[in-house]
Amino acid sequence: MKKILIVGDGIVGMLAALSLSAYNNEIYLVKTKPDNKSKKNFDRFFSINLLSKYMLMKCDAWDYIHNKGIREYSSIVTWDDIGGDDVIFNSSSISYDYLGCVISEYSILDSLKNKVEANKFIYEIDDKKISRISQKSDNLFDIYSDQKTLRDVELIIKTNSLIDDILPVTKQKRKEIDYNHDALVLNITVDKEISDIAYQKFSNNQIQGLLPISDNQYNLIWSGEKNIIKEVSDFSDIKLIKVLNASLASRIGNIRKIKNKLIFPLKGFHLNSYYQGHIISLGGAAHSVHPMAGLGLNMGLQDIFLLIKNIELYKNTINKKFLSSFEYDCMKLNNRTYNMINFLKGFYTDDIYPKKFKVLSLKIFNNMTFIKNKIIEHATGINTLKKNSKEKYSYANN
Repeated sequence: MKKILIVGDGIVGMLAALSLSAYNNEIYLVKTKPDNKSKKNFDRFFSINLLSKYMLMKCDAWDYIHNKGIREYSSIVTWDDIGGDDVIFNSSSISYDYLGCVISEYSILDSLKNKVEANKFIYEIDDKKISRISQKSDNLFDIYSDQKTLRDVELIIKTNSLIDDILPVTKQKRKEIDYNHDALVLNITVDKEISDIAYQKFSNNQIQGLLPISDNQYNLIWSGEKNIIKEVSDFSDIKLIKVLNASLASRIGNIRKIKNKLIFPLKGFHLNSYYQGHIISLGGAAHSVHPMAGLGLNMGLQDIFLLIKNIELYKNTINKKFLSSFEYDCMKLNNRTYNMINFLKGFYTDDIYPKKFKVLSLKIFNNMTFIKNKIIEHATGINTLKKNSKEKYSYANN
């Protein structure tokens, strides 16, 4: 039995704890305090891809989440105001019933929390109770806490930077990008029943992404230059609805109501290394990308999938080979995603390419079925599943 400390009790932290506890490891989960009051009641939604669903199923959290309500979508329709044809991604192209599911953050957290509290191998520690972490050797740590002193911890997993100031690590090098965008997130109600389609519109250095969340509601993530997002966020609801209808009503119907406005800045990064000694980084501690493709959380859950793959490969032995193999797997996939999203964001919103070139490029891409299908497999995580799992779920219509 290994002792493992996981920093952060968000979605990635709790799922990592549950996944690693299945190998009879003794897990200590560092809890954080709830978000401030301004965010406490915000109804946030995530697009969960097929690999992420698989991970939630593996820890028996999926049925609870499903009962709380999910919305599946089978197509993503994208278009640009510069003209040209829609670019459409369909689940049928890879012989699956849908591309992903839209789920409230609360439903995922609530399900994982219930599983964590019932798990006899997982112990929770308040972050404020940890006073010091001592590195005894290259691969062992002692954790000093007001609650309990933990001896001979073999692995520390970071999912955030909560206790970085007492971790025995140096500042890690990373690639960074400032998207020069902020994002406005809100939920909108329309006057007609919606279909199983997610939308993404590109226009005037802005991106408007729409995820279906109920029979007549979408979750909208509107990213754009900081001054633009600040301006529209200050609009009255009536004025904002008018602006949104002018932009989106032809696709989704007339918007009748909006709620839950929240703004956050957009910056991207990717670590140059996923571990220092026996301290590894997952999820938001390792990478951040523009939300245009909805892959941020999915990248974190993919990290856990790759971690468990290597736990099994090295028979729960935490050594240099295990750490290097895990890092190689994550770096290969996440570098590809990070670079792809950064390119697409620049292609659509930066004034680098002439409009005629964009229209022609999108037309050519739209006819490249093989490439489109490979992108779908990457974005849904199906390519990663097929390469690393022989379970029936990894193949079509499951």
